[in-house]
Amino acid sequence: MSPTALKGPGFSRAIHATLNNPLRAILLAALLTSTAHAQFSRTGPEWTTAAMNAQRSRSVPADVQITPETAKDFQLLWKVPVKNATNALSEPVQVNTFIAYTGFKALTVVGGTNALFSIDYDLGRAYFDKHFTTTAKACPTALAGPIGRLTPLVPPPVTSTGRKGGYHSSVSAPGAGVNLSEVARARPVAAPVPAPASTQTPAPANAPAPNGPAIGGASGPGGIPADNKPITGPVRTGPVPGTGLYKGSQPLFYVTTDGILHGISQGSFKELHKPTPFLPAGTGVSSLIDIDDTIYASTASNCGPASDSVYALDVSHPIVSGMDPNSPQPAPTKWQSATGPIVGIPAFTESGILNVATPKAIAQLEPKTLTHRLDIPAPSGTTFHSQPVIFRDGTNKEQLAITTADGRIHVLSATAAAGTPDITSAAETNFTPNALTTFESDGARYLLAVDTSATTGAIHAYKLTATSLEPAWTSATISTPSAPIAISGVIFVLSKGSRKTNATLYALDAATGKPLWNSGTQITSPVTTSGLSFSPGQITFATADNTVYAFGLKVPTQ
Repeated sequence: MSPTALKGPGFSRAIHATLNNPLRAILLAALLTSTAHAQFSRTGPEWTTAAMNAQRSRSVPADVQITPETAKDFQLLWKVPVKNATNALSEPVQVNTFIAYTGFKALTVVGGTNALFSIDYDLGRAYFDKHFTTTAKACPTALAGPIGRLTPLVPPPVTSTGRKGGYHSSVSAPGAGVNLSEVARARPVAAPVPAPASTQTPAPANAPAPNGPAIGGASGPGGIPADNKPITGPVRTGPVPGTGLYKGSQPLFYVTTDGILHGISQGSFKELHKPTPFLPAGTGVSSLIDIDDTIYASTASNCGPASDSVYALDVSHPIVSGMDPNSPQPAPTKWQSATGPIVGIPAFTESGILNVATPKAIAQLEPKTLTHRLDIPAPSGTTFHSQPVIFRDGTNKEQLAITTADGRIHVLSATAAAGTPDITSAAETNFTPNALTTFESDGARYLLAVDTSATTGAIHAYKLTATSLEPAWTSATISTPSAPIAISGVIFVLSKGSRKTNATLYALDAATGKPLWNSGTQITSPVTTSGLSFSPGQITFATADNTVYAFGLKVPTQ
């Protein structure tokens, strides 16, 4: 089959007919794999949830196109206005190449107020939008509805991503045929379960940290379990999400203002799951993520009847999935903070444990049931000031980083009980970071800290060693900075703008913090509710005038 045979309306009609027959879809995928390897698809991780992944790292290790050397050539690729009921759009999630009824597609998707919008990010054109009808009023401080997709607990290994010279198959090697296991809905890879804490040497409570007070000691409400039980999680099997082409049936999850959970097809925007009661009406949703067929939602502070809570619902339940409409309606599980408002959104360990920060403590919750395991109290005399981020250090141990109101960053074990000594940065004058980003470069772990509430701020970079957090660099001044993202050696950050000024996107060298590029005056509105997101070769976000932007490097596609 020649490349020209894969174009035109006849091909689109053939795709549509084929997708109605699963066997034909498998055979078509196999054919396209062996004949069109250089044309279709993406490789690498997908931005499936707020802050990229379950660990909330806000980083992607490598991309074929984006490097410190190519960042100077960034340009506006497209901007697409959408018809949203309010001036609030969520951080985009990305859907890398899949087979839709119109052919191969790759989408950027944003949530509005009772609405979803998708954009073909190759063509820069609106693809589908879906508007929901409900009489329930939205919480004024949480108008942008976040989107949740199936997300692996264990981040997949990455060497490079992107489209160097066109599309590339993510199904298998040229001529090898399709991997049938990837046609089915993907599942996260199994994560190792840590050894029981009783086999580890316990750390003394309130052990001194190198540069500041330690996190730990006596736990808050709930206490440390008497049996000091190990952190466990469900066994996961199968390939990681985003590795196959036939992904049009994987749902985009969204909660409308009446508290109903919707599972929407990525390809057609039709309901794949039965709309299911999930949250009380009027509740503001701050994050949504699908892990192992369980949807987790965290709720915003002072925003409706279920503020500062975490909810979980099994979406594989027969009535939710639509397999058995006569089954009893499942009830979501719920945890509500007893130590103040939730700071940011939950971060997950690779075994599925939720880490939820409040000013006074980090609450650790069991997956699915949300059973409260323990609290890790904030250091004496200060409070937690950011959501946690989780990563593996140079010794392959899972670590948790979080900021405090005295301007410090704390790094402690993500799997040990409260009382573990932590590595702490020195406090910095007039700097109270409330957002963290983490990435690895040349074998070293870095943390980026920023105060997103500052009128004038900067990014502070730290290098993690075995015993300390060492200042690496501080960026030039950035007005109203956003939380940065780290992509393949380049740091991207927004100056969000204000009522009188528009936003500006900046690219910095991750090794030095030196500026590489900025968008100038090309953005014509401030950014108020959206964070930055990444698709191969592109940085996307939404502005307050309901426009979705993509900046990147122009490459030829077929």
